[in-house]
Amino acid sequence: MHRRPGSPLLLAAALLVPAAVLVPAALLVPTPAAAQAPSGGTGEPGLPGSDAFDIRYYLTDAKGNRGRTMDTQDFAYFINKARCQCGSRIESQIRLKVTQGMSYSQSAQLTTYVGTNCASAEAAPLGQFRPCVEAAFATVPIYINGLITKFHPLWLTNGVTNDSTSRALDNPGTIAAGSCENDAQGQSGIWLCAPIANNTPGCQSDDFFVTGNINSNLGNSDGIAFDFAAPTTMPESITALPGDSAVVVKWELGQPGDIFGFRVLCEEADTGKPPPGKGLEAPALDVRSNGSYYFTKDNLCPDGAFSDVNISPNAPGADTDGLDTDGLDTDGLDTDGLDTTTCGDGVLQAEDGEACDDGPDNGDTKPCLASCQLARCGDGKVLDGAEGCDDGNFVDHDDCRNDCTLPTCGDGIRSVGTMVMEACDLGANNGPTSLCLDSCSLGPVPSCGDLVVQVGEACDVNDASCSDCSLVTCGNGLVEPPEVCDDPADPSCSPRCTATVCGDGLVSPGEACDSGASNSDAGACTSTCVPATCGDGKVRSDESDPLLLEECDDGANNGDDKACLSTCLRNTCGDGKLGPDEACDDGADNNGDDKACLSTCALNTCGDGKQGPDEQCDNGADNGDTKLCRSDCKRQSSVGMQNLDWAYVCTGHLSQQTRTARIEGLENGKSYNFMLVTYDRAGNPKAYPEVITTTPLDTRDLWEQCKAQGDVCGESGFCNVAGRGDRLLALGGLLGLGLGLGGLLRRSRRKRA
Repeated sequence: MHRRPGSPLLLAAALLVPAAVLVPAALLVPTPAAAQAPSGGTGEPGLPGSDAFDIRYYLTDAKGNRGRTMDTQDFAYFINKARCQCGSRIESQIRLKVTQGMSYSQSAQLTTYVGTNCASAEAAPLGQFRPCVEAAFATVPIYINGLITKFHPLWLTNGVTNDSTSRALDNPGTIAAGSCENDAQGQSGIWLCAPIANNTPGCQSDDFFVTGNINSNLGNSDGIAFDFAAPTTMPESITALPGDSAVVVKWELGQPGDIFGFRVLCEEADTGKPPPGKGLEAPALDVRSNGSYYFTKDNLCPDGAFSDVNISPNAPGADTDGLDTDGLDTDGLDTDGLDTTTCGDGVLQAEDGEACDDGPDNGDTKPCLASCQLARCGDGKVLDGAEGCDDGNFVDHDDCRNDCTLPTCGDGIRSVGTMVMEACDLGANNGPTSLCLDSCSLGPVPSCGDLVVQVGEACDVNDASCSDCSLVTCGNGLVEPPEVCDDPADPSCSPRCTATVCGDGLVSPGEACDSGASNSDAGACTSTCVPATCGDGKVRSDESDPLLLEECDDGANNGDDKACLSTCLRNTCGDGKLGPDEACDDGADNNGDDKACLSTCALNTCGDGKQGPDEQCDNGADNGDTKLCRSDCKRQSSVGMQNLDWAYVCTGHLSQQTRTARIEGLENGKSYNFMLVTYDRAGNPKAYPEVITTTPLDTRDLWEQCKAQGDVCGESGFCNVAGRGDRLLALGGLLGLGLGLGGLLRRSRRKRA
């Protein structure tokens, strides 16, 4: 890849330095001493003010080595989307100037941040702005010696996520809240604060005394401008007119708006290659963005980014490969074609994994959680008005039941939690004469003579008729009160000599199980005293063992092609089972929008905006027979031209007022594709969404002219003004031809379109 020469950069290989390093004073650019550094900026004695600092910015090369000092154009237009995508770092040098007679507290600590609206973010970290990334935290003497920091351009536009484990510039746990795919515009830079100046931990809003808009490069109050947005204005139409070995491209445009310039790209329609003699060298990494060039990451860093940043997958506009679904980045949108893909924006985006999105009504106590997933019992979030608790586990004997209700004495489940501790709980069998009292504490051990008829006693009174409490022996064949039967062979007689009842806690003949009050159609033993099994039509959801839980059970309607699988799990997209609401399901192969089956289990079809394995491109509604991506999802032009490769550039810079361009040196009779590219002052490009195909013609050939006018020529090339037998008219035709040839020879000397 050829590059246009720019300002010379340091090309010697060197190891990348940490985010902020102390360097010997001899290596720093000399700076004048302040006339008198005030104690004011921070408002605290012994602390420097803003004008006591010398802050300079430099460009770096692909290896991070210092290049030239940033100048006026660099501050205004250098940082564009392509340089952010390439991770073209900026180096800052911060030095506290020493003034004669001025002393600072040697123990005072200062913090350096990079970003925008850092003070506002510190005051309200959950508000509109995210906390800025921390470049350095050091005492005053370190700043006197000098600090050098190198940072990714993204940090000028974005802070860190609220769940980042770190805010340090060089810490892998620091996660950016945004990405280079945002259409960010603004100005920012280095911020400095004194974190304990007011005896309050951290930096408060009024602790900042350098606020991103100070630089010593230009000697004024300017931060570094950044612009990631491509032009919003576009031409209304484009045409291409054939000429002799040339084509004239024309376009209609009202006001140029934010367009600063144009270039026309061209290629041979049959081969997809640039025409011989066309193409330009790509602009160098450090070339000034003076409005004459456009920049793309494919041209600026074709071998990959020079540095990177951990980006939150929930970041607005996050697109980790920096590409659209068709492998291009011509529209600046994310893979679903939307600018906003944020949970909480009120737009349901199932393709991004959202099950719901109620916007500001999302919350961990709401039906739609803050993660844009539907609230459910067992998710560890207590739903307002619907759940008494939710501990997120499957233990039914702790302080929260598996149905997300609070434990109560009498619910039939013994609680052994930290808040509720029960000695027993027999549910409806609790009572004063039970082994478990109404208070869920153990009752007294039965004793004949205590005048209380306990379990197993026929009576307990103080008279001769009940001398031994007539202790009943179930199974002796005698029906003795309170027995209602006493025949172990009778299936209607329980082992307690009571009538067999499902739910009495005794496994009687005819019953496969009986858990008493715990019998449930959602439990291991159903209400009919039959063990729960997958396929019985009852959902086993009350189970402490997650392996035994059932998500569904439609009985005979279970199946691998049904809503409920034969394993009693829901048929979900990605399980490899084709459900009734799925067009496809390839399991683990549904892991991307470039697969035959999408992550939503919809077929990847031409026109859906997702580039499938058999598609060269897919721009959704922007597909068309004259568009960059045709209606059959084939590329209208080559990958190189659609990637805006400079090898396909066929014109110089055209000003914003230009409406026509002539491309010469083409071959007559050969078809060529033409693409118009607009770009702004910072060099962010945007291609016109149609490719025009035209064939140059040899206008000097009389025969071709006749054919172009509807075959008005005879077989021998004479004007067909009479029949073959009329020699006189034929002679007139010859004379007319001679005159025409004379005029044609004169015209051929002229340059025609």
